[in-house]
Order: sequence, then C-alpha cells, then structure tokens
Amino acid sequence: MRPLYVSIILQISIFQISLPAFAASPPAEFFARTIVDQLISIQHSDAQETLAQLQTHHPDYPLTGFYRAAAIWATAQDQDHKNHEELQQKSVNALQASIQQARKALNQSSINERDRREWQLSLGMSKIFIARIYLQQSRWIKAYRHIRKGRDQLKQLLSQDPSYTDAWFTLGLYEYYTGSVPDHLKWLTRIIDLSGDRKKGIEYIIRSIKTAPIASPEAARVLLDEIKPLNCGNLGLAKQMRSRYTENPQFHIIVQRLQVYCGYPEKALKQIKALAKSHPKHFHKFAFGFNELTLAAFASLGQAEKISQFTPNKKFPDTLRQFYLAKGFDVAKQRTQAVAIYRSIMDDPELKPWQQEHVARYLENPYVPPKPRINIDNGLRIT
Repeated sequence: MRPLYVSIILQISIFQISLPAFAASPPAEFFARTIVDQLISIQHSDAQETLAQLQTHHPDYPLTGFYRAAAIWATAQDQDHKNHEELQQKSVNALQASIQQARKALNQSSINERDRREWQLSLGMSKIFIARIYLQQSRWIKAYRHIRKGRDQLKQLLSQDPSYTDAWFTLGLYEYYTGSVPDHLKWLTRIIDLSGDRKKGIEYIIRSIKTAPIASPEAARVLLDEIKPLNCGNLGLAKQMRSRYTENPQFHIIVQRLQVYCGYPEKALKQIKALAKSHPKHFHKFAFGFNELTLAAFASLGQAEKISQFTPNKKFPDTLRQFYLAKGFDVAKQRTQAVAIYRSIMDDPELKPWQQEHVARYLENPYVPPKPRINIDNGLRIT
C-alpha cells in the first residue's frame, strides 16, 4: 500500500445527490465527489471520464487541474500499472500547470471572493502534492520550497475563513508528517522552517473527517492507514469505509488489522479466508499484507504449529515468518523456543526497524497478545 498515493491529493466534496435531482447541470462538487469515489474504489478509467464531464460542464472550476493531477497520480501508484515513471511525470506536469493557472487567476483584480478562496486552495494543495513527488524523487530543494509555500498558502486561506475544513486536512497532513520526524532530526526541520506538531496534525485530520465537505473520505483513509499507533475506536469507521468502497481491498486489510490489534484474531482469520474465496483478485492484490495478518492472528492465538506449516508466496521473507513464530511460542508458553528464534533474527536486515525493536523487547519480556476490547467505537464516521 502506498502511504500517500491519495493522501495529499484527494480534497474532493461529498454531496449526497444524484443527477436527476438537477434540472440543469449538476454543480462541480458533484463531479468531484464522483471522482474521489472512483479513485478510492480503484476505478481509474471511470474517474478520467468523470473528470472530462467536469471540464465540459464547469470549464472555469478552479480545482479541475488539481483533480486531473490526482487522477493521474492515483493511477501511477496502482501496482497493476507498469508505466509508473511516465505517469508520475504527467502528474508533475499537471500540477505545474495547475500552479501556474492558480497564480494567474489570483493576480486578477476582478476575481470574486469564492473563486479566490478556491484558487488559493488549489494552489496550496498543488504545491504540497508536488513537493511530495519531489521528495520521492530525492529532489530535496524543490520539495522544501514548494511545501513551505503550500503550507503558507493554506494558512493564509484559513486565516480568512477557518471554516474551510478541506484545507485543514492538507494542513493536518503537513503537521503530522513534519511533527513525526525523529527527535535527533528535529533541529534540521526547524532550520528549514518545516517543523510541525504531530498531535495537532491528527486533530486536524479528525476534524476533517467530521466536517469537511471535500476531504472527509480521504482523511478517513489516512487516519486508518497511516496514523500510528492504531486506535481500536476507529474500527467502526474502518467498517464503514470497507462497506462504501467495496472494490478497494485496502479497507479489508485495515479492518482485519484492527481486529487482530484489538483482540479479535479469530474474526480476522475468518474474514481473510472468506475474502480469498469470494474475491481472489482482492486477495492477490495485497497477498503480502493478508499473509502477514494471518501469521499475526495465529501468533495472537498461540498457534505456533500453524505458523510453521504456513506457506506464503516466495516474496514473503522467512525471517518475518520466524518473527511471528516466536510470538506464537510465547503465547503458547514455550519460552525457550521463542527466545532461540528472537536471538537468531534480532539483527536480520529483512525485519523493519519497529520489528527489530519488538524482538529486543520480547527477549526481555514475553509477547502478550491483546485482550478483546469492548465498547470501543468512538463513533467517528465520514460525512
């Protein structure tokens, strides 16, 4: 799963309306909402068709260029598409065009206040999004210049109209990620004026889920998939997203990850097994994630034998399977076997840093699975 493939790019309105409700053309927000639904549902060609309709019916809509880049970028991040670099450059080109168009519009003295704010939103989001691409390309100077200007543009917009909750989402992402920099590097973010507040970023994202007419669904995806640590109270929100975006297997993984984390591994295993049979394409798309969740569930249940017999695909590192096997031995009260495995894998480069930290922790104290948590739904839902 690509952590930011839509996280900064999909700031699109939610309007629960239908075409027959309008005598004339639907508002631009209707087309925009349809685009976000289609992108989150991995229906990229449909999103392109809707984008064309948006351009036809609302040729002067300030956010069209941004949505065009969003659609291209989302397609580029889909692992089923092979021409990533070409699509990535097309997205950069679309963002550069969007930035130039916004600057030109904002320099016009005759622009009305509503359009001015939407052009400000488009400019701020386009700059932060293009900065994300430059960071991925290791073009640091360009990235830092754009992300600062994007942040300042959105802050200016919000100082004029704090109720512009769609802008709060993008600003929340900025605060969260710049505020999540390790302590030993915070001095660097202060020097380049990119320091942020992680807690404030999460608050902004949650605020957007509750109130943003544009950013609510993507803010929910970010909260569920990217914000750490996991929050069991968000299980209801995860289920809502899974029901609404049935074509995206990412939300199946998110629900099952929360079930394992919150003490319901049996439910997760049952749903993974059912998904593999009913939606094999979904399962295949994120097979690595589903396989790891299966091992995590087995470990929480102390089913070390099932972990030993489990055979994921060839791309799945055996060291990772050993990691969960050791946890399974801990739950099964077979401490000697668990410690032997922890010692054998503690410096293995195939493990992620957080997994290596857990290995060191479990060498000191056995892994203890989470207990089932009840009455945990915080009621958070997309608008």
